[in-house]
Amino acid sequence: MRDSIALEHADETQLKSNYLKHICTQAYAKSLHHKPGPVHLNIPFREPLLPRRFAADELNHFIQHLSQQTINNATDLLASDMQSDKSTTSISKKNLGLLVQIFATGNGLIICGRLTLQEHRDFVGLLPLLADKLNCPVLVDPLSNLRFTGTSHSHFIYNYDHSLKQARLQPSEHISQQIIPKWIIRFGQFPVSKALFQYLQALNSHTILVSSYGDYLDPVHKANTVLAISAEKFCRQLLNTSVSACSNDWITLWQQTDQQSENKIKQSVEQPVKNGHALFEGHVINSLLTHIPDKSILFSGNSMAIRDFDTFITHASTDDKQLDFFANRGTSGIDGNLSTFFGLLANHDGYGVALLGDLSFYHDMNGLLICRQLAELGYSATIIVVNNNGGGIFNYLPQQQLDNFDKLWKTEINLDFQHCAKLYGLTYSLIKSHETNAQQVLESTLSEAFYQTGIQLVEIIIDQQTSTSTH
Repeated sequence: MRDSIALEHADETQLKSNYLKHICTQAYAKSLHHKPGPVHLNIPFREPLLPRRFAADELNHFIQHLSQQTINNATDLLASDMQSDKSTTSISKKNLGLLVQIFATGNGLIICGRLTLQEHRDFVGLLPLLADKLNCPVLVDPLSNLRFTGTSHSHFIYNYDHSLKQARLQPSEHISQQIIPKWIIRFGQFPVSKALFQYLQALNSHTILVSSYGDYLDPVHKANTVLAISAEKFCRQLLNTSVSACSNDWITLWQQTDQQSENKIKQSVEQPVKNGHALFEGHVINSLLTHIPDKSILFSGNSMAIRDFDTFITHASTDDKQLDFFANRGTSGIDGNLSTFFGLLANHDGYGVALLGDLSFYHDMNGLLICRQLAELGYSATIIVVNNNGGGIFNYLPQQQLDNFDKLWKTEINLDFQHCAKLYGLTYSLIKSHETNAQQVLESTLSEAFYQTGIQLVEIIIDQQTSTSTH
């Protein structure tokens, strides 16, 4: 949120003064200034909350007049303030010379986190060209949407989360010289992967942070150079500059490691579930990506859901799929996920799929109230709830060793979501991970659900201990 403005109590005299014009101009300008974003308006009303009936023509004339004045005034305000804009249109000659020197020191990495839709739209075609020019591995976070373009690029590395976990990297441990870059370029927000976080935390490579609005998005505190420039403009300028490229051995090492991890992941999610083993989240992700219609939106819950997407999205699972991938990473936590998903769905022409944990689903069940209306308007979607009865992610954290872990951290809710589906008029399916034919049921359920009209709810019961050991 860029600002919060509290209005005075509603009064008829405000309609005839400059008060609303001033407030609207201020809000509109702040929503577009420097770093565009939402502005919150708090509008209080006096009791007894009874409306005055305005003539339609009178009210419409007022709204149109106010709208036009707001736009004109805000445009003038923004134009007069352009000199203070933090963002630049090009890399300075000094910084460009510095980058050329840095690239000449040896091999490097590009890391791309979440981008805004506008940033992604302008950037997606240029990053492969920059990767080719630098002959550089590009670690692409799922929220960058670069794994879902419908095509694969040989320099894009998907499975780094698995590779770095396998390397058992910790900040205090020695890192193999083979995978230490001399420099790093970071685009967008910080990635999801904890293994990547620990890897970057342990490095002392020269890190170049490219941020459209000059935001210091660096939780590991390693950025040496921060450039307030859009990813698109950064790429365009470097593509027209003579710079050193990484060695073939360097890119080959990352590509081979990526392929080895991909093979292991595919083996774990594609082999039949048998010999007492049960269905786990990796199977769900793999089946979801296999059957989801092209050009769909895909929404992930936080905690385990987004981390499982990060781990189990492979080159093979996305080569032929173009998807728009979203998640509420940040301060929202587990709140509002369903409502966010429905908001995205209502502005999308294709299908929608959301994967949430049971706690995230529970915390926004009232968001399901809009489902019937969306279905009547012709929207179709499937909500998949991975029900491991509480906060399964804490099984991977130090809290798991505490005496009161079950009581204070697991937050078991013991709900049967079939009743929720009935309450809101959703088509419901249940899959139990320990059933002997669970994998076949998963495949058939998702392949059918994704091509039905209306809103579907698929609940998948997964045992926490089994999930943890399988991971």
